[in-house]
Order: sequence, then structure tokens, then C-alpha cells
Amino acid sequence: MQQSKQIKLLWHDVAAAFNLGLRWKMSQNTSFAHAASNSLHAWATTLTAIYGGDDKYLTAGLQGCELANAVELLRDYEPFVDNVLPAVVEMAKDIFISMHYKCLNHQEPSEHNVLHFFANWELCNIASAMAMAVITDNQTVWDFAMDYFKNGEGTGAINNSITTIVEEPGTGALLGQGQESGRDQGHSALDIQLLAVIGQQAWTQGEDLFAYNNSRILRGSEYFVRYNLGNDVPFLYYTNGIVSHSELSSASRGAI
Repeated sequence: MQQSKQIKLLWHDVAAAFNLGLRWKMSQNTSFAHAASNSLHAWATTLTAIYGGDDKYLTAGLQGCELANAVELLRDYEPFVDNVLPAVVEMAKDIFISMHYKCLNHQEPSEHNVLHFFANWELCNIASAMAMAVITDNQTVWDFAMDYFKNGEGTGAINNSITTIVEEPGTGALLGQGQESGRDQGHSALDIQLLAVIGQQAWTQGEDLFAYNNSRILRGSEYFVRYNLGNDVPFLYYTNGIVSHSELSSASRGAI
């Protein structure tokens, strides 16, 4: 299958499966669960690899996380559990989890510098690894993702995705400058969305990452929100040896 076509189809089908699962949970109309189950079955029985150069890790992370959460929505839909879930679990193990390990262990040649990727690349792989760990009931994968988030070397680790704690003028509030704040606000928004997913998935499993490291996720969220609502926030020069940002980017500021 052509790479761009594969990515587009997976993106659309996974989003559809997730939203169909939500519609089923809200309405109890099994036609929605049936449609979601069929879509996940089709991918689980035909997908053999994800292609696209380094971009394949974005696909694996962003689509993988949503796919795994779609699976969770169908956990109590018996036909899915009996007939589809085993194939999805094998796909998760063979394709997605292995890619998350390769990305976060910096095994690609492009990752000779562990800070090669912007934060959103690694955050989506952490989020997906966590979600895939749940659907495969794999504590080792879960622990790997959690440890990387807390202690990893790359930009997805919390101290590297929220790089600096700054003090808001006038209020003294502590805010968290994001790794992509000097790049643009669109990617900064994606970072905050992924941090929210990571925090919520951990919360569901009994661990509070929102409060972790002096509430660093929330301080990063406050920084992003205040700036995009039109307020001034401090910005400290950032470089990781690959990119350098000398000022806070206004690109996409306040965009919806």
C-alpha cells in the first residue's frame, strides 16, 4: 500500500473506531460497537508494518494511542472480545510496541543525538506505549513508558518536554515553558494534548502524573493557555544543540 494512503486510511479508521466506541457507550446501540469492531479487525488482520521514514513513529504514536483507547471502549462488547481482541493484541505486540521501543531507545540512525525529535514525537510514543501496555496486559511495557516519561533522555521526558519553570510577572505564578514554545503554538498545543492523555491514562491506572514533579504537566498547561489567551509570559532562551529558540513563537497563537 502506498505510504501516504496507508497513513491516511489508518488515521481515519482509528478515529472512526474510537468515536463509534464512544457512541456505543453513550447509546448502547450495538451497531456502533459492531462497526468499530469490524474496523479494528480489518487492520489487525491485514497490517504488517507501518512505513514512512521517521514519520512512521508519528503514525505509530498518534494512531496507536487512539487505537488502543478504542479497544478499551469495546472491552465489554462480547463479540469483539471473543473474535477480534486476540488479533489486535498480536498487532499491538508485533508492530506498535516494537516501534515505541525502537523510537524511545533511540535506535534510528537519525537519533544519534537523543534530542533529535521534537517533544510531540516522543510524547505520542509514550502515550501509545502506555495504552498498548494496558490492552496487552504487559506490566513491563507500562513500566518502560512510565520510567521514560520520568527519567528519559529525550524530549518526551517530562523535564525535557516542559523545559523550564518560569515565574509569571505580577502574580509570581510558576509556569512551565514547553520544548516547542519557540517553534509554534500548534505543535505546543499538541504537546499539551499528549501530556493530558499521558496524565489521564496514568490516573486511570492509579498513578498521579498530574501532580508528579511539582505538577509539571499542569504548569506547562498554564503557560500554554495563558499565552494563547493573549497574556504575556516569560521565555528563556532554549537550545538542545539541534534547534535554538530565542523568543516565544506567535505562530498559530490563539488558533482554534
